[in-house]
Amino acid sequence: MKRKKVLITGGSGFLGQHLNTELNRDFEILTTFRTNPGNCTDFRSAIIDLRNSHALNALFKNFKPEIVIHTAAYSTPDICNKTDKAEVIDFNVNLVQKLAELCNEHSSRLIFTSTDLVYKSSCILIKEDDELEPKSLYAETKIMAEEAIKNISNDFLILRTSLLYGIGLNHTRSHFQNMLEALESNEKVNLFFNQYRTPLEAKDGAAIISELIKKNATNEVINFGGAERISRYSMGEIVCDVFGFNKSNLVKTDGKEMLKDIFVEDVSMDTLKLQSYGIKQKQIKETISEIFDDIKKARLESETEEDSETDF
Repeated sequence: MKRKKVLITGGSGFLGQHLNTELNRDFEILTTFRTNPGNCTDFRSAIIDLRNSHALNALFKNFKPEIVIHTAAYSTPDICNKTDKAEVIDFNVNLVQKLAELCNEHSSRLIFTSTDLVYKSSCILIKEDDELEPKSLYAETKIMAEEAIKNISNDFLILRTSLLYGIGLNHTRSHFQNMLEALESNEKVNLFFNQYRTPLEAKDGAAIISELIKKNATNEVINFGGAERISRYSMGEIVCDVFGFNKSNLVKTDGKEMLKDIFVEDVSMDTLKLQSYGIKQKQIKETISEIFDDIKKARLESETEEDSETDF
């Protein structure tokens, strides 16, 4: 059977590298990067500045993608605040508009990763049509990009991504990974106790995107999060339970005091629409246990290799 062609932008990013690994199993992928290759060079890949219209046009013309997964972005409120506003809008909004136009031209479906931070904080699980209230430039540009896609694209999927966690590949890292390493070193870790989200493990997220492609999900806005409403502090407690770390190193931190005006108290999402596609997210303790097993296995393999090198 002919495999669908999938173009991945931001292929060397935290989610992008997991997408490379996952989607290569069932699809013909072309993954892109600009500076750090990550694992992109393990697959069919292209070095490109996506803002170069000539290069982008050529990429579409030569590869002819059926699906485009756009993850490349100035990807956090902190990064956006440290970058010139016009540059952020050019990359996070204008580029998306160009991609939507190219997808129409080449009959490609555009899958766009947005964010849960577009929502207004709520005391109940947020549905896709609930009120939006971006508090950061990052969230504002995601809403602008979403609107551009809805106005232009004939075939799209907007995934409002929650907090992604897990182990990064190569140069990428997550806050979760930093927390893990600090706790293993018996160091204190500051974790928000008063912000609630529905976190999704990155490998699990990549697998879900693969399933959405196979199920031909289209022209939808979908809450792309995990199954549980939780704070970072409570996640830290689960990590300590699974890994056997000292919980006294978890420091309850006031997110509002740290983030000031861009703090969002509760953007936990209702993911029933996602589940309506037959997708069941893993529980947080399950994914953290899998991470524990993966780390243990990798260390045992490394020790075995070292022993074999010294065995004359």
